Amino acid sequence: MISEIYGDYIDGSSIVYRKKGLFLEKGLSLDNGLNIFLSSKYFGDYYCGLAPVEFDHSFGYLKRDGTPAFDFLYKIGDDFKEDRAFVSDNNYLFLIDIFGNQIKQFKLSFTANQFSNGLARISLLNNNGNLKTDGFIDKDGRYVVPCIAEYMIEDPLDLIDDNDDYSDGLIRIKQNGKYGFIDENISVRIPFVYDWASKFVSGTAAVKKDNKFGFINTHNEIVVPLSFDSAKCFSEGLAPVCKSEKWGMINSFGQTCIDYKYSNLGKMINGKIPALFNNLWGMINAEGQTITPFKYDKIDYFHEGLCKVVYKKRNGIINSTGTALIGSLLYGNEYNLVN
Repeated sequence: MISEIYGDYIDGSSIVYRKKGLFLEKGLSLDNGLNIFLSSKYFGDYYCGLAPVEFDHSFGYLKRDGTPAFDFLYKIGDDFKEDRAFVSDNNYLFLIDIFGNQIKQFKLSFTANQFSNGLARISLLNNNGNLKTDGFIDKDGRYVVPCIAEYMIEDPLDLIDDNDDYSDGLIRIKQNGKYGFIDENISVRIPFVYDWASKFVSGTAAVKKDNKFGFINTHNEIVVPLSFDSAKCFSEGLAPVCKSEKWGMINSFGQTCIDYKYSNLGKMINGKIPALFNNLWGMINAEGQTITPFKYDKIDYFHEGLCKVVYKKRNGIINSTGTALIGSLLYGNEYNLVN
């Protein structure tokens, strides 16, 4: 029975988990053999070389060597993406860069999505407690797409999912219950005729119309017929699609690459695809070969060589070889991790 599990070494360190009583404790393993375990409330994942860390009275970011990237001045913040993150104190929301420089200051009533293709959506929490899109800013904090009431996103929370708001030069909008796309000049590029739409990936987006799913290009031309019962956006050249309640994978030409035999499929990340088969989750590769056994109640995506799982209602961590470290029973839907 192992007591520690390690991720990939990147820039001199790796993530390490160890058993601490019934719990799993997350730390950082340096290439000099030293393991650092923090007495923190939260220790997140590394993106752009920095990981968010929360203590009882402060929030900040750690570098790969375990030292603070800059002063812990904030109460809460997001992961970095495209070298930018949004953080807040008791008074303001800030846009910062990886050096801790404050690029833009907003009132605390504002909230923001992470950057995608150089833009991030900013929303305002009004007196009724609802979010109202204020526009899109660039990485310098400048409003490059102002809010136009005609194309107001009806419910920004409806678009906060695995799909980004902006990609391939188009902004995904929901209007009067239908999805379409506008560009940075607030011109309608794809009319609001779809019941659902994913983001664009390499010029292709999944859409739903008349209860069928297919794929369009940025000119609103159908590139894969709307013939599926469900579909998700492309990732690494493949897209999950569903027929007769079974999921498989197609390529950009609509050709089947993975047979329709799964109850669910995630997107492919670094050649690995989460797959649900016989009510248990595992991982397959682009050829449909099993690379992580189907034995988990839940499975996440691999990041830096490690992946969160739920095994027999217990939280756990697995590495790329399938070695697992299993912790305590879950409470509700949360991982019972000591971060």
